[in-house]
Amino acid sequence: MLDNCRDNPKATLVALIVAAFGLTAGVTCLILACALYDNWWPLMAAASLLLVPLPLLVALRAPAPLLRDWGIFWTTSMLCVAVGVYVLFVQFDITSWQALVLTAAGVCALLVTLAGYGFYFKQSDDDALIG
Repeated sequence: MLDNCRDNPKATLVALIVAAFGLTAGVTCLILACALYDNWWPLMAAASLLLVPLPLLVALRAPAPLLRDWGIFWTTSMLCVAVGVYVLFVQFDITSWQALVLTAAGVCALLVTLAGYGFYFKQSDDDALIG
């Protein structure tokens, strides 16, 4: 089904527009989490999410299955740490629960958009880690 959509330029344009909307919604939630509560720490914590996909990108190019497993492991570990930082900020009264909810919504929107973009524009089955 997706092979037919990728050959259709109109479907590809719609996919790019949806991806742009998802990224815009995610970044807007992150900025609102910081600006509404006059605390810019959630944006600094969100910067740690830039490091999350790096082990996965290395794992995609790895020839050995063991390296791919390590890439998935480190990506998952870094994602747990990045999400845990938000909860620690709330527990130590650095940010509020409302900022945590907006930050989590923004991060979820960004990660779902990036995963959907990667799934839609995947070049071949060799690029897939699962399936």
